[in-house]
Amino acid sequence: YSGARRFVPGVNGVLEPAMRPESLVQLIGSGNTATVETEWMRLLESPELSPSTLRSYHPVLTELCRMGKTSVAEEWAWTAIEAISTRVPPTETLDLGSSFLLAVGDSQDLRSQVAELYRAAHNGQEGLEGLLAEAGLTGGRPVRRALRTLDVCLPLKIGDYLAARDHDEVVRVEVIDRAKWRCTISAGDSTETLGAVELADRFRPAAATEFRVLRHYAPEKLAKRLDNEPAEVVIELCRQHDDSIDSDMIETLLTPDPFSEEEFKKWWTRARTALKRCPNVKVVGRAPYTITYHDVPVEHHDALFDEVSTLRDPLAQLEAIEKYVRDSKTRGHAPSAATLRQCYELAATNAKELTDQRSSRAALAWIIAWRIGDLAGIDSASAGAIKAFRTAADVRAV
Repeated sequence: YSGARRFVPGVNGVLEPAMRPESLVQLIGSGNTATVETEWMRLLESPELSPSTLRSYHPVLTELCRMGKTSVAEEWAWTAIEAISTRVPPTETLDLGSSFLLAVGDSQDLRSQVAELYRAAHNGQEGLEGLLAEAGLTGGRPVRRALRTLDVCLPLKIGDYLAARDHDEVVRVEVIDRAKWRCTISAGDSTETLGAVELADRFRPAAATEFRVLRHYAPEKLAKRLDNEPAEVVIELCRQHDDSIDSDMIETLLTPDPFSEEEFKKWWTRARTALKRCPNVKVVGRAPYTITYHDVPVEHHDALFDEVSTLRDPLAQLEAIEKYVRDSKTRGHAPSAATLRQCYELAATNAKELTDQRSSRAALAWIIAWRIGDLAGIDSASAGAIKAFRTAADVRAV
């Protein structure tokens, strides 16, 4: 279920959660577009609807297009944009409109609608019409490239930093000619003048506090940030790598400058501890760890069950679960009894399979299931382990 809720008439006026985007995608794949349309309209009528919640439904539009229903996707996107525009400022509506345009693809009606949203969100900005024409949003330029040009160039100011999209270069904006949309950038002693489209193709905006900017322009500030904000630095690197990065890549980026290998190990231990308190970050596996960033907070217990489900070794499962219990205490939350019960059932199923296979590891698997069951508060958790000992040919060997 999603964060939005839908009003269901005739059920005591109760608000119930709207179906998640993935559920609607499955319905479209099965050909049940009528039910999805009803859910979509109910979603738009929800009094709690927000642009961020609605933006997460862009896969529904993508699936409609994949199934050959592009005109339906266009209509639903247009209706959603119109509905949200009456509730939030133009800048928030624009974010939603751009997301839906990308999901639908080359729709002339949506291109025009989003162009109007840019005019509303950036009303009175110098050179707006010229940049809209240069970007080609209502022309023939690919949608993604047109939106990228507008989003990079519209907020640009002299003194801003830009980071290269495909290598480590960072540049500073020196001159902006909004009449011709030509920008002069500098890197060290060299300068270069680029048109708006080429500038956005090669560079993305970079905050003055960003890791790459500090490395090039203020290494002393970078040292302070690494010391004071280790989790924030990791999240930033993760966002720059399509929201997923592993600890080996982070080590490559931070060694031998500014850290030696030994210094990095100590820093990474601190960063990993700090990341446990970040609700939008998920850290899984063992070295190398995989770090992923999510737009919405990740449920800690959901992440645990996902991890345990992928592990086949009972000892590895137990290690992940005990780590979850410790981390929960660090976060100031009680472990989820329901999730621990799910993990016990998974461990017990695994132990039974090993027993049926007459595996020598069956008894160990039952002991681990017992331990997990204890953590979940299951009174009968020891039954499988006791039976394994009773039926063992050689208890001492077990």
